[in-house]
Amino acid sequence: MATVYGYESAPKDDLFLDNADKAITLMTNSMFPGASLVNSIPLLRFFPSWFPGSKFHTAAKECRELTTEMLDLPYNFVRKNMVGLFLNFSQCHNFIFLIFRLTEQPRSP
Repeated sequence: MATVYGYESAPKDDLFLDNADKAITLMTNSMFPGASLVNSIPLLRFFPSWFPGSKFHTAAKECRELTTEMLDLPYNFVRKNMVGLFLNFSQCHNFIFLIFRLTEQPRSP
């Protein structure tokens, strides 16, 4: 996290790491054979979420939200710190700055 995003993670109760841990745990627990009825009967994924036995829809939605947060939180941390006076030189910072410089339109005299 420090090299890629310039974020020093806390040893305990770190938002970024706790979020990633929840997402990975939820995803791996749902992949085991027999963990969900949809693993045995794939046709169930097309049933609505209110249908009996479709509890996996809720777990999939929660996992999707956690995974999106897991990707967006560190990136937004870098973007927020680029605006302020905090000098955060990381790989993500360098790539964002490079993309900005490459897409910047040349000024006419």
